This record gives sequence, C-alpha cells and structure tokens, in this order.
Amino acid sequence: GGSADETPGFVLFVATLGYAATRAFIRGERESIAIDHEMQTAREIQLSILPVEMPDLPGLGFEAAYAPATSVGGDMYTFLSTETGAGVLVADVAGHGVPAALIASMVKIAASSQARLADDPAALIAELNLILRRDVRRAFVTATYLWIDIIQRTVTVCNAGHPPPLLYRDGAFVELGGPGVLLGRFADVQYTAVTTPLQSGDRILAYTDGIPEARNARGEMFGEERMHEIVRDGGMGVTVLEAVREWRGEAMEDADDLTIVVVEVR
Repeated sequence: GGSADETPGFVLFVATLGYAATRAFIRGERESIAIDHEMQTAREIQLSILPVEMPDLPGLGFEAAYAPATSVGGDMYTFLSTETGAGVLVADVAGHGVPAALIASMVKIAASSQARLADDPAALIAELNLILRRDVRRAFVTATYLWIDIIQRTVTVCNAGHPPPLLYRDGAFVELGGPGVLLGRFADVQYTAVTTPLQSGDRILAYTDGIPEARNARGEMFGEERMHEIVRDGGMGVTVLEAVREWRGEAMEDADDLTIVVVEVR
C-alpha cells in the first residue's frame, strides 16, 4: 500500500498539467489578441490609403465599392486626375495581413509619386514595376491602370497580370487593354497600353479577382457572367459586392478582398 505516498506526486502532476494548460490557453488568447490587433492595424492601413473622394470631371461619373476580407488582403484602388482626364489604378497584392496592407500602401505612394505619368498608362505601370522590384522583395502584385481622356473621349488601359477592365456598351462586354506581366518580379518587361474610343452611355468596370473567384458553400465560383448580369440590369458596384457576399454566405474561410470601380460615361 504505497498509495498514500503517491497522492502528493499525483496531485502535483495534475497541478502541473493544469498550470501548463492554463499557460497555453493564456498564450493562445494573447496570440489571438495579437493577431486581432494585427488585423485591425492592417485594416486601418488599408482603409487609410483608399481615396476619400472621387474625381470630379465633366462627362464622367465614378463609383467605387470595396469590402475587405476577414483576414485582410491587399486590394487597393486610387485615382490620378488632371484637367484633361482621370486615371484609375486597381491593384491586388498577394498575401494577407499587415505585409499585404503595407505593400498596397507602397503601391499607392508609388502611383502618387508618378502622377506626371497619369496620362501614359504603359509608362506608369513600368515605373510601378521598377519601384516594387527595387524596394520590395518577393512582392506579387497585379494591377490595371486606366486613363480616361475627357477631351479625346478615349480610355487607354495597361494591364499587369490583372483581370482586364470591361467596357459595357449596348448589352455587350469588351475586355480593355492587352495582357501584361504582374508587377515587381521581372526587370526587362515591356508594358503596352491599348486605347479605345468612348461614347455616352458606356460603363467601365475595373475589379479584382476576388469577385469572379468568390466561392459559395458548394465550392462554385461566382464567375464573370453573374457580374455581367447585374451590370446589364443596371446594378452598380455596390450591387455586385452585395451579390458576391450573399453568394459566399458563411463560406468565408479563405475569402478574398472585393474591389470594383465603375466609371460611367455621360
């Protein structure tokens, strides 16, 4: 009968386990508080770089709709306007959290620093590529930049690994700009831009792939066609985002940011 002697050891053992479990729990809580704080910071960075107001130019109407993912990705959009037109940049940084939000803010600063190239999409995108390649290692950024000239009534688009913007006219959709390599990876890339004439009633959509690639609980993608239908029915960017969020429902695990900028030509 040495059981009486074993009891204190057993109690100590249980107490130690309890202490370890409590420590692990507290550490887990602390980490989750730290992660929540990091996400909060990332979201604040992200929201702080989004434009507060739209370009105010005759003959053009602008709308932007943006919904950050639960884990905060790196979507961003910005405008560069002059008296003769407006530039729209939509970009998507791979990854999540503070790193993605910081790279997105670098893209914004880089674009603002190249405002003199606002009306030259290929040159602007080439500059962004150089800046990201020089200053950010391992950044994967896709972008599209559109220059809408209100005097010529044209849109000029340069794409960098990004879904091409769409021109909606008379019930049909046309992709704008040619293909181009994503930003920040390769040195000797030649970016090209394509110019398209505009007419009253045209609508231009620039968006990130979070919209077509959003999946529902069954794993089905939202797809381009659903977005087209909403626009055909007169829906704006906000309507598109609402539809995507409804489609996604609770399937939010790896959900991406959603961004869409709509330009109406009057």
